Amino acid sequence: IAGDWAEVQRAQAAYIQRPDALLVREAAQLRLLADLGRPRVCEVAGLARGVLFTAPVPGPTLAALLLRDPAGTAGLFEAVFADLHRLHRSRTAQRLAPAGAISERSVAATFQRKFNGISGQTYLSRLGAERCAEDERAEVTALLRAVVARLHRMRPTVLAPGQAVLTYGDLKPEHLVFPDGPGGRPVLIDPGLLRARASVDAAK
Repeated sequence: IAGDWAEVQRAQAAYIQRPDALLVREAAQLRLLADLGRPRVCEVAGLARGVLFTAPVPGPTLAALLLRDPAGTAGLFEAVFADLHRLHRSRTAQRLAPAGAISERSVAATFQRKFNGISGQTYLSRLGAERCAEDERAEVTALLRAVVARLHRMRPTVLAPGQAVLTYGDLKPEHLVFPDGPGGRPVLIDPGLLRARASVDAAK
């Protein structure tokens, strides 16, 4: 979107009325997942004026549990992927219409958005600012800059339709909440369902 503030507001107002608006698709995906029963997801409370409301999910996130107990990583990941097993079945992919996918959250699209142009350089330079010592942060940032440069030179691979399953698509540690503690089933928030290899969820 470009232009003055009034033009931006007009474009935003038009976008939230579209049937393919991002949060319209996200609300539909949460309802689809609730219907499937696995994985367990937060409940949609409502969608109004471009804002999606969900029921709160108390409890630690996967990110918090990993920081608290790194030795438990394997067990926590196994629990998450056990819950995703039904989603990763090939026939489950038929439940999502092509227009309902959120391809903006694919690995390639997320990479291009986060590591492109000036914003990408700013993102890299700020990595670890809140939790790493300056010398450690400089070393990590230098390594990541080299990785990002290498990835930019790669050509994206088109996935054949027959190889694709339904993936959660935005499976980040802060998007998994354990309301019953680390031994219970996780609740997932902020979906980005799309057809891809199951390894997309592992990568995320």
